[in-house]
Amino acid sequence: MASDLETRIRHVTAVLGPTNTGKTHLAIERMLGHDGGMIGLPLRLLAREVYDKIVARVGADKVALITGEEKIKPERARCLGVHGQRLCRARYRCRFSGYRRDPARG
Repeated sequence: MASDLETRIRHVTAVLGPTNTGKTHLAIERMLGHDGGMIGLPLRLLAREVYDKIVARVGADKVALITGEEKIKPERARCLGVHGQRLCRARYRCRFSGYRRDPARG
């Protein structure tokens, strides 16, 4: 029988690729195609931009945002945008479509 951790790992999807290839768009579309999810983003401004896009589609009461400067956590949130520094502290069980920081870009 698989452990809880093993089960959760099977639901992890990493979207990686060069700049300007539609990673964010794909991540948003995939997440909204499920009951909920989390997107980890490398920049606070990008996290806020993604939050605004998702709010426009599903409503502010269903979207959370956690960055170093902002914490918006509605009680019924089903989507979560997290800045990379806060990602490990987000305690949500959900699918993850995320990004890996490119060391060449800082």
